[in-house]
Order: sequence, then structure tokens, then C-alpha cells
Amino acid sequence: MTPSRDAAIAAAHRAFDDGTYTDVLARRVAIRSESQDPAQAPALRGYVEDELARSYAALGFECRILDNPLPQRGPFLFAQRREPDARVTVLMYGHGDVIRGQDAQWRAGLPTGTIVVRETMPAHIIGRISEAAAETLRETESSGLRGRAVGARMLRDALLDHVPITVAADAANPTPVRVPQRIVQAVVRMGLLPTDDGETVRIVTTGPWIGIATAYGSAWWRTQSGLTLNPYRA
Repeated sequence: MTPSRDAAIAAAHRAFDDGTYTDVLARRVAIRSESQDPAQAPALRGYVEDELARSYAALGFECRILDNPLPQRGPFLFAQRREPDARVTVLMYGHGDVIRGQDAQWRAGLPTGTIVVRETMPAHIIGRISEAAAETLRETESSGLRGRAVGARMLRDALLDHVPITVAADAANPTPVRVPQRIVQAVVRMGLLPTDDGETVRIVTTGPWIGIATAYGSAWWRTQSGLTLNPYRA
């Protein structure tokens, strides 16, 4: 029996909530299927044969690998699935290669490496934290802090540096994760926070970066500047 639309949507939500989506995405992004680099030809073929073909086969597709008539080019994957009593034909096209990574041209310090999911929480909690910060800002700008006026810039900076979420350390991750308000505000203000009941977000890390990942995107904050100061001696 063909799954219903609602069942398909529910399955997609589960894949995101349980980390399956992130695991698959991270695995595929790590494959350097650079068609412009002959040295990456094995990676490109492996991506088509091992990653894509297996995934399509699991969905009921019949797959064939077609070698490119140009020996310096990568292979083609042809996948076909016939639905019972289907009255329409859907043709989809995509490519499995990417351009050169151009590693030397990337700005240093961008999030790289393996993403670690440290916590999953209801999305509405992030919304409440953002609303509480906005209310604090309005009250303090109106009546001051303990009766004293506070500069708007100073107040905003203090709120952004505030840490409303702390993920405790565990056996696998001995360092706690302190999520500053600025990441919360980034997710909310960019419209990335889900609003439906039951939606979740994840607190993720990679190297010195902390992020909040949602179904619509993620926001990151680097906890270490990498700047080293040495005392000057004349």
C-alpha cells in the first residue's frame, strides 16, 4: 500500500528529530565528489554507486550505473520506479558532483568537522527565551535597572552575552555547552524557528562552534576567537 501524504510528512519529521537527517547530510557532504579533480574520481563513483544507488534502492527504485562515454567524466545513475496504476510520469534530474573545494580560499575558522548533537529540546522553549529577553529589554529601557538608567547599547550587549541554556557534560562530552542569547535571537530573527506543536530544535557543536539547528536552518557562534596575546617585553 502506498503511504499517505501525512505518513510521509510524519516520517520526514521523525528523521529530523531523531538525528537521521543530520547523519545522512553530514555523511554526504563529507564525500568530495569533485568532478573537476581527476584525483577525486573514485570518490565521485563511490558517491553514485554506494551512497545514492543504495538510498534509491531502499525506496524501491531499480538502479543502473551508466559509464560516461567520456573517460574523464563521471558515471550516470539511472533510477526508475513504477507505481501501480500510475497515470503520470515524473522525471527528476540531479547531479552528484560538486566543484572543487578550493580549500586555500576559504576564510579560516568556519564550522567544519563532525557535528555533535548535544541536546534536543522543544522549539517553543527557544521562543519563550527570546520573548523573555525582549520583555526584559522593554522593561529596562522604560524604567531602568534598579532605578538607574542603562544605555540601550550596553543593555543589548549584556542580553546577547547572557547564557539562558546550558547543556550539562556527560561521559561522551566532558565539556558543558553554554548557549548565549545571541544564537537564540539569530534563529528567531532569521525566521528559522519552527512554530508547529511538537517541533524540536537541537543544540549542536563542532570544534569551537556552538549552534542551534532547526528544520529550516541553523545559527552558529564561535566560542573561541583563536587570538593569542603574548606579553610585550622591551
